[in-house]
Amino acid sequence: FPWNVGEAALIPSLIPPHRLPISQPLSHPVSPSHIPALLPSRIPSSSAKAIATVEQDIDLAAWLNICARMTKPQGTVTVIHRADRLDDVVRALGTSCGALIVYPLWPRAGADAKRMIVRGTIGRETPLRLSPGLILHQDNGDYTPQTQSILRNAAPLIL
Repeated sequence: FPWNVGEAALIPSLIPPHRLPISQPLSHPVSPSHIPALLPSRIPSSSAKAIATVEQDIDLAAWLNICARMTKPQGTVTVIHRADRLDDVVRALGTSCGALIVYPLWPRAGADAKRMIVRGTIGRETPLRLSPGLILHQDNGDYTPQTQSILRNAAPLIL
């Protein structure tokens, strides 16, 4: 097993779930996950990009369950996923997390969100909260000032 637990949490397609060392929580309180799903016709031609951006052999609920089991009590599980899978993400995280926050990423003002950031806290029972989210682009295609500040100046993204 060549990876440490933190690295294994980020590459589920390379390690079968039964081989993940999930009996003990991570030594740090956060378990990030970025596993958006794409239709077969939209899978990137680059295999490296496809591994990073397409659900692999493990299904979403199982993956999020592993993330939650590897996170310490009061730690958070954060997912960036496609908006059309929001109900699946909320259902899966809701079994082990509370205080869920849904943070839409709007491509531009007035457009439907294509991605969502969802964060849940292990051991909390606070109800789900929908945040205003972030508008990524201005009408001319440039980043909004807030997005620019986050991407270029490492400004915090407050969920």
